[in-house]
Amino acid sequence: MLCSRRSLVRVAVALGTLSTHAQAQVPAYTLTDVGPIYAAGTEYVVGVNDLGQVTATTPNRQAFVWDAGQVTVLPPLEPANFGYPHDLTNGGVVIGDGMIAVQSHATIWQSGVPLDLGALGGVSSHAVRGNESGQLVGWWQLAGGGVEIHAFLYDAGTFTDLGGLGGVRAYAKAINATGTVAGFSWLTNDVGGHAFVWSAGTMTDIAAWSGADRASVANAINDEGVVVGTIEAPFGNDNLAFVYENGQMSTLPGFPGAQSSVPEAINNLRQVAGWTQYPTGGPFATLFQNGLAYDLNTMIPSGSGWQLLGASDINDSGQIVGLGIYQGTAHAFLLTPNSIVGRFCTSTVNSTGSACTIDCTGLPSVALNQFDLVATGAVPNAPGLFFYNSGQMQVPFGNGYLCVGGGAPAIFRLGPPAFSNGTGVAVRHVDFDTAPAGSGPGAILPLATWNFQYYYRDQAAGGARFNLSDAISVTFVP
Repeated sequence: MLCSRRSLVRVAVALGTLSTHAQAQVPAYTLTDVGPIYAAGTEYVVGVNDLGQVTATTPNRQAFVWDAGQVTVLPPLEPANFGYPHDLTNGGVVIGDGMIAVQSHATIWQSGVPLDLGALGGVSSHAVRGNESGQLVGWWQLAGGGVEIHAFLYDAGTFTDLGGLGGVRAYAKAINATGTVAGFSWLTNDVGGHAFVWSAGTMTDIAAWSGADRASVANAINDEGVVVGTIEAPFGNDNLAFVYENGQMSTLPGFPGAQSSVPEAINNLRQVAGWTQYPTGGPFATLFQNGLAYDLNTMIPSGSGWQLLGASDINDSGQIVGLGIYQGTAHAFLLTPNSIVGRFCTSTVNSTGSACTIDCTGLPSVALNQFDLVATGAVPNAPGLFFYNSGQMQVPFGNGYLCVGGGAPAIFRLGPPAFSNGTGVAVRHVDFDTAPAGSGPGAILPLATWNFQYYYRDQAAGGARFNLSDAISVTFVP
């Protein structure tokens, strides 16, 4: 639920900060069934744009777009053949593969009409990702039946061969708004493969430090140039998740003991979606954020009947799509960030004849960082202060009641003072990037619940000459 004025739902359960792989007690996401999909081989990719429109492949291997419950099946390149979409721009362009006979051709669907981009003179081609400028990336297999595969950038009708890192195969897997491409290439003498970033004609081996024996793959890149992918562990066959930024590669924290941690997508809020698998058992959809990993199965309503196997895309609203099992069948899912906001305690009438109430605006999402507290009905043009704590109470304090406190470790003040305006309204943005909400004991993390109240001066009332609002309890989402 979004924060809104006067539209709050009572919360009875307070959550503490969750540790990695902890079980959520309330759903952090609303789960929507996009429908059955084809899930054989690698053709189970589900894509989502910033409008929440989803693209995937039907069980009989036809490309489709899902939009708020309405499904539009996209025509194939030739009758009775197949289509495999991989990405969907905000402009509605679907990017993927169409089939000509038994060969795959890079394809885009515009206004529902397929356009064959061809096989570039080779055997087959694949288009996997695009941006809002009309650029897209992928790879093609050269003619002659050999193993040679080249990465390409398609822009305004022209294909550019991106080259490689010395080997005979290179794959472009992602592109951002500036045209920077991420992927992987075999190395000289075809020994191993490394993740790369390509920009303005130059390909950079971003895993050169790891040596030829450790394979790596770049799967996604956001508009800030942050790259995520996988790299082999120094010992054994485990695959570790990595993030690459400003020339430095570091491990993306995952689940201890996992055999594979695989990021598939990153948004501009640095939320990463993918999947994880232990040495035994199947994969599970995973969200990587702020140094923690979350099993998305623990963040949906309990008893839903779903098993979320893998997340393949995430948009800038934090919506996640992927593959799951529902009633024994492969389905695409859409997860939309959720939150629970509740009101408690009582406020008393102040010298203006009003009782001050506190609300919030925006989505209580740590990644979005667009959460504001709003107090209405305070004394006009008076100083005040928003504060929060994990505990709830109702004890006389000043001319009103202290509703927030008693919980560990302390009361956290959201400074500087928030002065009310001429109508008695005060606003404070809660910044999840700076203390106290961004770090330390008052850090607000996904799935944690905190309680908020507003203190304000009321000189004309006499008595203690200050009063307080009522309080709200907010469970935050990633």
